[in-house]
Amino acid sequence: MEKITYAFIDGGYVREALNRAMTEVFGVPGELAPETIAPDEAFKVYFYDCVDEVKRDSETAETFQARRSAQEGTISRMRSRPGMHFRPGTLSRGRRPTQKEVDVLLAVEMLTHASSRNMTHAVLVTGDLDFRPIVDALVRAGIFVEVWYEKRSYALDLPAAADFGREINWPQLYRWNTAEFQNKHYPPSDAREHYSVTAQKIASGYCEGRNAELMRQSEYSPFILRVERPDGVHWLEHRDRQVLERYFAMQHGAKLDWK
Repeated sequence: MEKITYAFIDGGYVREALNRAMTEVFGVPGELAPETIAPDEAFKVYFYDCVDEVKRDSETAETFQARRSAQEGTISRMRSRPGMHFRPGTLSRGRRPTQKEVDVLLAVEMLTHASSRNMTHAVLVTGDLDFRPIVDALVRAGIFVEVWYEKRSYALDLPAAADFGREINWPQLYRWNTAEFQNKHYPPSDAREHYSVTAQKIASGYCEGRNAELMRQSEYSPFILRVERPDGVHWLEHRDRQVLERYFAMQHGAKLDWK
């Protein structure tokens, strides 16, 4: 049987996970590029999200227009990708705007394509437990269902109900940003090849009882972080010390304690 993959993406879920992950390292939210999310083999891609076209009290006219232009650019890029479709919901007003209709629309379209036998495989990008009945129904109908989820914002029973659960890690979330964001904000890289014995020690301390050092060749060169871990010595470098330390802490779930 020919494999036909359809992807269904919960835009609000992905955006929240991406913004949280980028803020944790860079101190600013990310810039989601939806057209980069789905697997290459996907024949059809459906992205569900809301468009916020109402000016906020805190926005100037220029800021509002820039935000609208950015939204229009995102939708245009999605529509330029072959097989990708934008499915808008509505946004309720209040102290905290809330998406409406998106979950129902996504569920209905998944069931419709499954019952029409348009697809043999479905990729669902969300961590919302509300979708478990849909996943159960598709699995029973013989559709191979893959759930992509972010480890800090998912219900355990959702990927467990699917045929396969795939964790979305930080590097993958980073790749889902726009090229403009990635050019402006880049993650630390491996420093082992660039380390020199002439590097000056700036700080020393511990990470979970093991030695940690922060070094630099000069005031114009990147910071170099050397940390001893149970699986060996880790080397990272970056021009921003805060980004370097936050990235390490996020990747390893371990705090650096300087003397």
